[in-house]
Amino acid sequence: MQSGEGRQTLSTRGSTAASTLAGVTARDALLRVDVAWSRTPAEGAFYAAASPRYVASGTEYRCAIYLGTSGKPKIDLVRRLGGAETVLAFISLPAVSLTPGTPYRLLCQTLTTPTGATEIAAKFYPAGGTEPAAWQVRSTDGTAGLQTSGKVMLWSYLSGSSTANITTAWDNLSVTSITP
Repeated sequence: MQSGEGRQTLSTRGSTAASTLAGVTARDALLRVDVAWSRTPAEGAFYAAASPRYVASGTEYRCAIYLGTSGKPKIDLVRRLGGAETVLAFISLPAVSLTPGTPYRLLCQTLTTPTGATEIAAKFYPAGGTEPAAWQVRSTDGTAGLQTSGKVMLWSYLSGSSTANITTAWDNLSVTSITP
């Protein structure tokens, strides 16, 4: 981890941290961010998520990286509506081994389809490595409360079964408005 990064430190089991980017809203957006963790889980799990369409508290699309004790990440594409969370799609990435303090790049895109629904897609790979040519996971969702513009949000979660602090570091954030 480097100085100049945004950091979210969690020291309480079951805790979350969220940061929103005020003044930036988009419906169709590509969010890129580098993320690193201070450790890998010895017990429990943690999540780090990026949302290019954060509509309101508890209402958003997010691309979440799940880290369990295997050290192998999983990408969850998540719909949150009124606080209720639904995993729309996921993929495990057994070829990616996480190293504490090493940055990984997360790309998360929301794009309006011709039918008015939203396609959400994600990629996750070592920063500085070769970007996968195709989206690693994607899904389409037409939930009415999410078919609008939203802010950008970065979020971290420490599971209730984890017994040690975790710091999630965010860097090189960029958000690009895209045309469907």
